[in-house]
Amino acid sequence: RSPLLPPVSGGLRRRGRRRGCGCRSCVSTTMEDATKGARMEACPSPSEAGAIWRSFEMERFLQQARAMGLETSPTFQAAWKELVERSESLDELAKEQESGERKRPWWADGEYDACTAARKAEEGHEHYARRRNEDALTSFTEAARLAPQCDVHHANRAAAAMRLRRWDVAAEAAEDALRIRPEGWKARMRAGEARMKLGDLKQAVQHFQVAVKMDPNHPRAMRGLEEATRALHQEEEDRSNERTGAQKGQRKGLELCLETDEEVAVLLQTAEDMCKAQPKLEAAKTAKVEALILCRRYEDAREALRGLTDGLDKMRLQVEIEWRSGGDVQDAWKELRGAPGAQASESCRLLIQDLERMAEARKQVDGAMDDERYQDAIELLTQAMQLDGNKKAAPLVYNADLLLKRAEAYCARGMRVEALQDLNQCLDFVPEHSEAVKFRAVLLEASGRYEDALADLFRLQDLDATSPGLLESMARLAAACEKGGLDGTAAPASMFAKDGLGESHCAVLELPPGATSAQVRRAYRKLAAQWHPDKWMTHTEDAKKVAEVRFREIQVAYEALLPQDGKIR
Repeated sequence: RSPLLPPVSGGLRRRGRRRGCGCRSCVSTTMEDATKGARMEACPSPSEAGAIWRSFEMERFLQQARAMGLETSPTFQAAWKELVERSESLDELAKEQESGERKRPWWADGEYDACTAARKAEEGHEHYARRRNEDALTSFTEAARLAPQCDVHHANRAAAAMRLRRWDVAAEAAEDALRIRPEGWKARMRAGEARMKLGDLKQAVQHFQVAVKMDPNHPRAMRGLEEATRALHQEEEDRSNERTGAQKGQRKGLELCLETDEEVAVLLQTAEDMCKAQPKLEAAKTAKVEALILCRRYEDAREALRGLTDGLDKMRLQVEIEWRSGGDVQDAWKELRGAPGAQASESCRLLIQDLERMAEARKQVDGAMDDERYQDAIELLTQAMQLDGNKKAAPLVYNADLLLKRAEAYCARGMRVEALQDLNQCLDFVPEHSEAVKFRAVLLEASGRYEDALADLFRLQDLDATSPGLLESMARLAAACEKGGLDGTAAPASMFAKDGLGESHCAVLELPPGATSAQVRRAYRKLAAQWHPDKWMTHTEDAKKVAEVRFREIQVAYEALLPQDGKIR
């Protein structure tokens, strides 16, 4: 076997060497002798069968050239080299097809008709001359589909697409023509101009350089190269300035939130369009991260953040993600404050001030809750949620946590309706907030709304199936729904109004308006004995919490109705 032959695996296993002059008769005789008694093996794939067939035909071609004394001829050597290269390209194509990595071109549909393609090309030229550009593009596209091996059809398609300002189609068509015939000057120029319009300046410069090399004195090629080179240098300078600005944190700070979801959606779409047009532009990538943060898509924002240049802007956006998604404000504040140059950046400095204020507010709230100063805690939490000066809290995970904390303060003061309203808003902001779902279930159970409480527990099961005492609480509430009360004791219907508003202290003690002091005392002793936490020590943790909340409400109502002077308020 000649060393010029490509390696072949598989196929028929033949013994011995061939003899003879290399003519078809000798080769056939040799093959018959070689395959006598040999075991025939099926090829595992059509591509391998094709490789074996090509190898056999190439070997026969080589034997015939040797027999004719042409093996050392330059013409034969050139033909043999081209034959080997084409065979190797077919092998690579077969591997790509089998692996599924190869994407078939739009025109490779198997329908080839050179005559019809020529007629379509003539129609396209007629449309092109009459400025019917859409029809011209359609005709040239059909011609390229029917005769994809003709570079002229692809080049004409690029020209029509450029008139329609479809730069992506023009670039694709021109480069298809160049793959077939790299020396096409018009296709080269169209590829350069289309790439420049698309913002692919490096590719545009490469195309124009080749065009100038092909025709050094052509003014259009020289002008295109000059403009593309100048734009590329300007782009590199802008990127350098952007990277410097990003490192110094010169970008404007991020807004807390936008007025409507539609504004956020428009902002994100605009940023994505910018990234698609100029994927390497730092401002476009930063704008996309900011839009994702405002959309509350924090995981996507973290992923997009990786593509930003390291610097203060990137650190600031990382801190924005952390505190908005419910992270520790204190840690975020310390991290940004300790960054070199953060105080010199206005956006970083303002964010540090906001985080410091939030951290101090949380500290005061925790102190008020520990000291049982629940009204002070409620006021502090209300102020903390109005970060941007608006009365309405922004839909952030941070504010959802504050709403949960304020609901606990409301509940401690016996203001169950306000607590439920805060929990509802908290779950509107963060539907998967398991602590808020669990707390709302407790309040609903304490209010006698067993079906609603059970629905929340089913929701909690989807969020956190390992929550302690979940199954026991679900079983208890299911039984309560059938019996009409907790452990057989029906909850009073007057504990809350149907519309959730106007609940009075008398209703908590199951008294009509205008009850006497003696009635208040009797009702308090009865309900306090029923809901005292000591009587619920043998029940589940959730039942204990229900009793604790209910007992605290009774105490607050009693103290509000019958102060130390003993008179009804």
